[in-house]
Formats: sequence, structure tokens, C-alpha cells
Amino acid sequence: MWRLDKAGAADDRAWHLAAAGGVSFIALVCFAASTTTQEASDAPELASLAAYLGLTWVLWTLVHRAASRRVLLVWPVMVTLGVTGESYVAPHAATLCTGVIVLGFLFVGLTQRPWTSLIVWPFAVVALWSTFDLPLSQALVRVSLASLVWISVAELPAWLTTSLRAARSEVARLAATDALTGLPNRRAWDEWLVDTDDGGALSLLVVDLDHFKRYNDAHGHLGGDLLLVEFATALRTLVDGHGLVARWGGEEFVVILPGSDDGSAHALAQQVMAAVPGAETCSIGAATRRTGEDVTSVLARADAALYRAKADGRSRVVAA
Repeated sequence: MWRLDKAGAADDRAWHLAAAGGVSFIALVCFAASTTTQEASDAPELASLAAYLGLTWVLWTLVHRAASRRVLLVWPVMVTLGVTGESYVAPHAATLCTGVIVLGFLFVGLTQRPWTSLIVWPFAVVALWSTFDLPLSQALVRVSLASLVWISVAELPAWLTTSLRAARSEVARLAATDALTGLPNRRAWDEWLVDTDDGGALSLLVVDLDHFKRYNDAHGHLGGDLLLVEFATALRTLVDGHGLVARWGGEEFVVILPGSDDGSAHALAQQVMAAVPGAETCSIGAATRRTGEDVTSVLARADAALYRAKADGRSRVVAA
């Protein structure tokens, strides 16, 4: 099962609503079929209605709550319910079992990856074969029709949801990525604070390329962009696996180091200064979280330290 991002949540809710409507419709059709095919002397059985509606809402709940393929183990139990329904649940087990098959395919199609429905397909074949007293040729025709239902009800929705989620995930990634350097941007930074920060120890570095405007004027915008990209690549290499690097805007970058203290932050800052491409330099403001301090305050102190580094002549690290 996917770990859905925030961008895909709206699409997921839309598919849940579609599933609710679809399984409700199928349940009503199955119930109507079972009651209208009874002999005239038979009264409609409330047990049949209860079975169909109960099945519908169990599956719909699974669509909302499914966390892995393990929930598919419930589906063969439902098929078994259909096979034995003539004695225990509904007057027409074959109709109930057909409804279970279609509902099962719809459930898989809306919640799982393409081809996952092959897990439940053998149970569908067994159910069709065991609940219809038909010659082999007619049984094969029914299995073929069930295959068409499988493709349209299970595989097509699964393919569409996979494509849609992939597209939305890519849009979310682009929205949180700086287009020039490929680093996370301020939006990604904000999401990191919400999702990851646990209030523990951390250090921040605010890094600014010295005299970037002058470099940009001398080498042109393409030259300036190339310097930013090379420096961003160096930062990513230094911090990879130890923290988060984000482009804060222009020639300014922010490095966050969870679990870091003053000493390790200063050591990394020295490595960052040595990694500036060519003969260029950078200024760095560093700050380590104090007890009970939020990240915004740590960032403000690191930013103030950066301004002091610039005022003191640039090309240096100043700790807050």
C-alpha cells in the first residue's frame, strides 16, 4: 500500500466516495436479483438484504482503512459466505456470490496496485464453478465474462489510481523543490518542521555566498546559476544522511542538523566553507538549540550570527 502524500489525499477521498456509491449500487442490484427470482409463494427475506448491505459496508470500511494486502484475506471469507449462503444467509447463494466477486474486484481496484487482484482471482473462479450447476462450456463462458468484469472493475481503476497518485506525487515533489538547484525549498522546510522535528537537539547553519551579486555581474546569470548549482551539490554531498539542506532564496542556504551539538556544527561549517567552488567564499551563521527553544528562534539566532559574520569581513563562521 502506498504512503499517500498530502497532495494525493483529495484524490484518495474521491475514490473512497466512488467506492461507497459503487458498492452500494451493486449491493442493491444483487438484492433485487435475489428477491425477484424467488418463486411467487416466497416472501422476500430480510436476511438477504442484511447480507448484501453488511457486505457492502464492510468492504467500504476496508477501502477507507486498508493498510496492506493482508486485508485481502477477508475476501475469501466473503466468497465462502456466498458459497454457503443458501443454507445460512440468503435464498440465492449464486447471486450473493456473484455480488461478492464484483465487490471484491472493486475493492482491490480502488485500494491496491495493478495486478494485485490476481490474488483474489482464483477464489472468484472457484466460487463461480461451485455455485453454478452448469456444463463446462457454459461455465467457461461465465468465467470469461467474469474476466471482463475483472479488467473493468479491478484493473482499470487500479491503473488509473496508480497513474493519478504518481502524477500528484510528482506535482507535490516539484512544489517542494527549488527548480534551479534541486534542493528542498522553504515549503519543504516547513513540512519538515511539522513532520520531523521532535523538539530534540539540533543545530542550524545559515550560509550565504559572499559578493554573489558582483560574481553574477562579472560572469552573467548563467555563470551565477552554475555557481549556485555546484555549491548546492557540494552542500548536499556534505549533509547527505545527516540533515536537511534547503535553498532559502537567492544565494542563501539553510542546513539543519538533527542531534548535532556546537562542535559538530562548527566542524561541518568549516567543511562547507572549503566546498565553495573556485575562489569564492561564503559566510555562515551557526546556532544550536537551547532547552525548550523552537526552531524558529534557533533560525533567528543563526540568521543574526550570519549578519555579524558579514559585518566582520565575511568568509567566516560566527556562532550565536
